[in-house]
Amino acid sequence: PDQLGCPTGILFDRHENLYVVDWGNNRVQKFDIDPDKNC
Repeated sequence: PDQLGCPTGILFDRHENLYVVDWGNNRVQKFDIDPDKNC
């Protein structure tokens, strides 16, 4: 689940999250991109 199968799109929201559409794994994966939270 840590790898993307066939990413086809991305979206950023106002809460500094990144969403990646992973067509190969039939899912949307959410990533928190706030550098202060990922120390």
